[in-house]
Amino acid sequence: MTQAPSSTAPSTPNADGFDDLVKIRSFRRSTLTSVGIVEIFNIISILLQGRLVDQLMGSAKAVDVGALARTPLHDLHVSLNAKLVPFAGYEMPVQYPTGILAEHHHTREQAGLFDVSHMGQVRLVGAHAAAALESLVPVDIIDLPAGSQRYALFTNDKGGVLDDLMVINAGDHLFLVVNAACKHQDIEHLTHHLSTQCEVVPLTDRALLALQGPQAGAVLENLCPEVAALVFMQARAVSLLGHECFVSRSGYTGEDGFEISIPASAGTE
Repeated sequence: MTQAPSSTAPSTPNADGFDDLVKIRSFRRSTLTSVGIVEIFNIISILLQGRLVDQLMGSAKAVDVGALARTPLHDLHVSLNAKLVPFAGYEMPVQYPTGILAEHHHTREQAGLFDVSHMGQVRLVGAHAAAALESLVPVDIIDLPAGSQRYALFTNDKGGVLDDLMVINAGDHLFLVVNAACKHQDIEHLTHHLSTQCEVVPLTDRALLALQGPQAGAVLENLCPEVAALVFMQARAVSLLGHECFVSRSGYTGEDGFEISIPASAGTE
């Protein structure tokens, strides 16, 4: 790719240090047209990935690593030479030696496995659990079919959004997944409003994995043929390598994908 001479004066680096983005402006319009949107995004990714990781690593130095929680897969991340940074109170992997762009392409073309065990997993138990939860979210939970999943929002008294979550009708209970950064306040919110109507059970003894990418189905079917019957936004209990797991199919990367709730002790298997 040929870069055309820039007719503008050199820019002054901004406070975030992303002055490399200015290089994009120096391409001729005809060159940009021929390159295409995908290639432009790849260029930006290459320019930013190193700086983003450096900034995250710089932030990590100011945090007491000993105060951070760790997922059940932490030792595996360390053995794979992952770069670990603070996120939502956890020490989490942000990049592996192959690099962010290689990881991105692998997930888009094949499948990638993500450790999302820092997210909150909660079980609501009781005959009135669906009606109780429906009082906190503007979503139809009572008529949610067994084995189906629905995207929902926690709202405040004025209708403002507190957080988003996923809700699954697991048959004899509701299974919820809440965001990592807000999970403590979300669980407190659930307990405060629903504890007299149903049992609120945080699942602190489970890991959560996300298998994402166009080959995700083929990969997981090799271990558990039953998942082939799942379509988007469906879920079911399955056995994986002899462990009781709960699998949903709701990929969030733009590709096919599964979320796998598994006992914490079995996470690295």
